Amino acid sequence: MPRTPSRKRSLGRLLAGVGLAVALTGTMAFPASAATPGEVLAWGLNWNGRLDVPAAAMSDVTAISAGGSHGLALKADGSVVAWGGNGNGESTVPAAAMSDVTAISAGVFFSLALKADGSVIAWGRNADGQLDVPAAAMSDVTAIWAGSLYSLALKADGSVVAWGYNGSGGVTVPVAAMSDVTAISAGEAHSLALKTDGSVVAWGQNTYGQITVPTAAMSDVTAIAAGNFHSLALKTDGSVVAWGQNTYGESTVPAAVMSGVTAISAGNSHSLALKTDGSVIVWGRNANAQSAVPATAMSGVTAISAGNGYSLALKNPPAFGEASPPALATVGDSYSYTFTASENPTFTIGSGTLPDGLTLLPDGALSGTPTEEGDFTFTVVATGSTRATTETAPITIKADEVPVFVEDSPPATASQGVAYNYTFRAVGNSVSYSVTAGDLPAGLTLSPTGVLSGTPTETGSFSFTVLATSDGGLTAESSEHTLRVVADPGPGGGTGGNGSGGTTGGATTNPTTGDAGNLPATGVGGLPWITGSILLLLAAGSALTILSRKRRDRLTREPHDA
Repeated sequence: MPRTPSRKRSLGRLLAGVGLAVALTGTMAFPASAATPGEVLAWGLNWNGRLDVPAAAMSDVTAISAGGSHGLALKADGSVVAWGGNGNGESTVPAAAMSDVTAISAGVFFSLALKADGSVIAWGRNADGQLDVPAAAMSDVTAIWAGSLYSLALKADGSVVAWGYNGSGGVTVPVAAMSDVTAISAGEAHSLALKTDGSVVAWGQNTYGQITVPTAAMSDVTAIAAGNFHSLALKTDGSVVAWGQNTYGESTVPAAVMSGVTAISAGNSHSLALKTDGSVIVWGRNANAQSAVPATAMSGVTAISAGNGYSLALKNPPAFGEASPPALATVGDSYSYTFTASENPTFTIGSGTLPDGLTLLPDGALSGTPTEEGDFTFTVVATGSTRATTETAPITIKADEVPVFVEDSPPATASQGVAYNYTFRAVGNSVSYSVTAGDLPAGLTLSPTGVLSGTPTETGSFSFTVLATSDGGLTAESSEHTLRVVADPGPGGGTGGNGSGGTTGGATTNPTTGDAGNLPATGVGGLPWITGSILLLLAAGSALTILSRKRRDRLTREPHDA
């Protein structure tokens, strides 16, 4: 319903008297996925407790919105937390906003919430119909914004819906904002819309030129923010453009925000910018220290919101490094690990107990020498500027023991060119193996797991000793082993005996006829043999002997060098 000029002037005097000119969030009513769950920081004017962030907003917050005299926080579970002024019920969150909420926005004396089903919920003051959500905003809404006395909603089809006080035309949406809109923002009495082509559309009050969009904001814009009587735009190159009222320097963009900016927010007479390094830049009015950024907001910030005389920032808690402490330690052996986390926090033990002999220093260094066996689980707390996170660290302490060999008998003979494999095994804590004395035959290797394998490439005798080492450094030596590598006998047999009957390659040749496969006419030493059944015996270190069943009295056995 249109308001009369006299009523508007009265409202203006009221706002000027109590300092409630406008309530604004950042570039948009942030969706729940806008930031990693964190904690709310607040600074500036603390009238009505707007800086008294409740415990519920000190963790798992995904979005924030600073209003005229109250603040809102959206939790990771889809519920809304409110604090500060509540004279009109603006901080009394209805049951419908306690679940499935995806975005929030705080105005002057009223609040908005966007549900997962695309509908809008409003509560607080309704003197100008700002809570009378029209049917068009009850479905397919993707973003919301609460201005001073009116509300905006962005539809999935890219159109804008507005309701509430329209004395300056802030609710009269122009044709240009009825399609292809990607973001919205509402100020005291003027509105902004960002188009898909990167241009900005503005309408409503223009007393200070706040809807006179400069050329720089007509292309390549990625975010917008409407303040009390000034406007901001964020460019694709990370720079900020400002126009409108500049009484307190709120539209005088500092050099620090001419690059590297990722988000913007406009308050009643001050402006905020979030940098890529997680720091916050503020300019404009500072009567209530709303532009005095605290040290806690100089790093790790993921979202910002400028309200009336105060500012909010969403900051991540310290994030632990990816590494974890070694889960196994040994009694009597030194142990050392350093926890790391962002925000340069202080580390303490939260729950559980450390093993006897270990201590955790404030810088995250966990060290010492365990003195008892057992399983120990404890939490390490990393406390940053104003908040903390925990990490569970289970450690098992074992008593070390000297390894005992249980597999220590490798085959004593190997053949040149033939694969060889044997596994040494010792009982102990995480035993590793190495050769401690002597040399392995060329072509053979011993793995840390105790596997002796390979293909010998040279003949000879090789002596060596294997060392078994426990995880704690205790050692044991194997027996001394001698491995003899002989020439490969080849297919069909080994070397023949000495004398004229000796052959190689396993075949028997008649020395008289030269025919292979026939019995020799003479035996060892030239002794005659009688034809008959024979038994061929080959033995290392012995000559070839043929036994005749008919002439046993002529047995002979002669020594032979292998």
